[in-house]
Amino acid sequence: MPSFSGPWAEEFRTRYSLAPTPEIQSFLADEQISEIEMQAVTEKFRNCMQGNQLTFTSFDVGGGFDFGFPETMGASTANEIADRCSSTSGVNAIIHLYYQLRSSPTNKDRSEEIVSCIIRAGIVPSNFSVKDYRTYPITELALVDEATAVTAVQFCEADPSGTFVG
Repeated sequence: MPSFSGPWAEEFRTRYSLAPTPEIQSFLADEQISEIEMQAVTEKFRNCMQGNQLTFTSFDVGGGFDFGFPETMGASTANEIADRCSSTSGVNAIIHLYYQLRSSPTNKDRSEEIVSCIIRAGIVPSNFSVKDYRTYPITELALVDEATAVTAVQFCEADPSGTFVG
C-alpha cells in the first residue's frame, strides 16, 4: 500500500484497501482522482448496469445515483445488481471520494457552512445546528418533503458557500 500522507490520507487508505482491482488502486495511489479516472469508473459502472438490464445516466453532485429497472425484475433484485456493479466497477472506492475532494480539497470540516446552506435553502428551521446535522437524518427535521430535502443537502454538501445564495 502507498504511504498516503495528504489531508485525505485515511480515506485513501480505506478506499485503497477496498479497491476491487489493481487499476482502481492505481487511481487512488497518487491521492488524486482525475476527471479521466472518474469517467473510466463511471463507464465501467454504466456497462455493468446496462449488461444487467438496469439504466443509469450519471452521478449527482455528491456521488449518489438513481437507476431504472424492468418492472419484472423487482426492486430487491435491481438493488442487489446495482450494489454488485458499484463494488466491482470501483464506484464504492472512487466516486464519492472524487466529489469530496472537489468539495473540500483540504478536508476541512465544512459542517457549519453546510448547516448555513441548508438553513438558507429553507429545508430546516433556523435553529438547526451542526449537532442536529451530525445526529439526525435530514428527513427527520426537514420542513419540506424528503426528496427536496435530500437534493438540497446534496447540493449544500457539494458547494456549501455557493448554493442557495440569493
